[in-house]
Amino acid sequence: METLNKELEAKIIALVKENKIVEAISLVQKVLQLGLKASKDIVDKYR
Repeated sequence: METLNKELEAKIIALVKENKIVEAISLVQKVLQLGLKASKDIVDKYR
């Protein structure tokens, strides 16, 4: 699994808490240059 820096991790957690799952997935895709499935799997671990 990709290692997430603390800043990205904090942003993902904040978006998940606000129920902005799509935005969190898009952020992971953009920052880590991953595909949809891999990005969704990462975000799902914070749900």
